[in-house]
Amino acid sequence: MRAVLDDGLFGPGAATLSLMRLFAFAGEGRHRIEIGDEGGPLFEAWLAARSPEDRDDVLLALEISREAARTPSKRTVNVARQAVSDWTSRPPSLTLPDAAMLLGMPFGLMFENWRSDYKFLLAAANPQQRAEITQWKQLGWAELHNGGGLSDMQNRVEEIKKEEPARRLALWLLFDSDARTAGKPSRQSRDLFGACGRLIPRHQLTRRSIENYVPERALRAWAAKKGDTTLKHRVDAFYSMSDAEQRHHFPMKGGLESDRGSADGENQDLYGPERLRPALRARLERGFGDKLRDVFADEGIGIQTHDLRRDGSFDELNSAIGELLGWMK
Repeated sequence: MRAVLDDGLFGPGAATLSLMRLFAFAGEGRHRIEIGDEGGPLFEAWLAARSPEDRDDVLLALEISREAARTPSKRTVNVARQAVSDWTSRPPSLTLPDAAMLLGMPFGLMFENWRSDYKFLLAAANPQQRAEITQWKQLGWAELHNGGGLSDMQNRVEEIKKEEPARRLALWLLFDSDARTAGKPSRQSRDLFGACGRLIPRHQLTRRSIENYVPERALRAWAAKKGDTTLKHRVDAFYSMSDAEQRHHFPMKGGLESDRGSADGENQDLYGPERLRPALRARLERGFGDKLRDVFADEGIGIQTHDLRRDGSFDELNSAIGELLGWMK
């Protein structure tokens, strides 16, 4: 996060301990601190009155922030002497205590399933991105939130928007589109996307679910570990569908029978008789079950970036991670 400190914060009665805390965040590389008015006379006088050790810490923090500024941050707050914070202004204008609270808050990554979806995120990251995300989690600068289903996530988002203005500025969501055809997310997914609005960043997957991003090598390895011949035949049938859209929007958990009787009938456009041979369709009536999502956390299979590149999903996911890092830092 980029915090711009108003020069007035450094005038008589300055809250030096709180100010030094902000500079400490910048010194450790967690946030970026800038001084408004290109330094300002009050800041210069305040800095001159500090001990040599404190001056060195402040100047180092500002230098680290200048270096980090080469990569733009998507979160900026202004910090000034004022009675109350204005969380809704763009950018938010905060009191010093609220700014210190916000910058000390772990950045939240909310998933439908924190364990498998976090591993999914790491698999989609390049080595540098993976190292940054992992470091933030290990240092306690980021934390994982288990959102549950789409409706539960929407309820939590609505609660945050009403009651937790600071959390709004330290949160990112990843969730399924549940789209049965390209570009048509389910109502629940659309509602969650809309609930986030402009306030809360998120990535709605373009494919139906996280399971639709399991690369071929991983899916075949997972089926082989199960030792189930029927399951292996189902994997073969899945990859016999020549149209990528069919694979991207296939109901991976329950199979085609789980979509039968749907009101919209959209799946008929992809999996009806004109698009799918009856014998192949029969093998795809059942899906791969509720545990397929866990393949991303299976270290024995070890999904890597090159798997996602071969699968064609890397560009979407890596772009989302780039956005995430812009919100985190």
